[in-house]
Amino acid sequence: MSPENSRALEDMARELEELAKIRGTFILPILMDETRSISHYFVSEVYDRLLNSSITAKNIDVIIHSAGGDADAAYHLATILQEICEGKLTMIVPRYAKSAATLLACGGDVVVMDLPSELGPIDPQLEDPVTGRYISGSSVRNTIKYIQELSGPLLKELCQRLPVIQIGDHESLVEHVEECLKELLCERMFKDETEKAKEIAEKLTTGYSYHGRAITLREAKKVGLKIETLPRDQWQKVWKVFRIFEKEVLVRG
Repeated sequence: MSPENSRALEDMARELEELAKIRGTFILPILMDETRSISHYFVSEVYDRLLNSSITAKNIDVIIHSAGGDADAAYHLATILQEICEGKLTMIVPRYAKSAATLLACGGDVVVMDLPSELGPIDPQLEDPVTGRYISGSSVRNTIKYIQELSGPLLKELCQRLPVIQIGDHESLVEHVEECLKELLCERMFKDETEKAKEIAEKLTTGYSYHGRAITLREAKKVGLKIETLPRDQWQKVWKVFRIFEKEVLVRG
């Protein structure tokens, strides 16, 4: 590690410590670069951190920056945080928490966002065994709609090329992720509002046509999620932590 990186990490730690004192919370940073994703192994890593930390505050702030990963791992991690947190569980998104990271964020009592923050559709991806590319559930559903409009030789040819069983896998996976999201929302954010949780879960899993859609602060409020903003001095510290991470880890690598 270079001296510059070491100083940057010290600056991050100092800002996080000051923020924890101001807010009276335990802060857990989950900041992931482009080479990492939420996985079952990552759940173990985070749990190690929690076991080795002195959590004296009832309220927990989780600062999330992640492009996503495995939805089941994100769900499991969210349930662990829900069990450990005795008070308010706040998910803070300085820049983005996409796909499975959005699922994780929805495990909190509230999600803190500001103008540069974004969530994303929780549209599960599966790897195409032929091309190696990842395909979203929405793409599969659009393909099915297209097939329904075809007939004759073209339909026969297309059906021979499409992995029909995999299409079924996509559909069952979407239903599974929607159910996981609803459970997380019912546990905290919408504890006594099952129908509201169901409506939001459906919107986030099947309500967008593009997996990369930016669900901004304004859009997240429209979706119905419980969104909060921080006082300026607190948000500035969150943003400073993220910018140090972005410059020293994401850019320099």
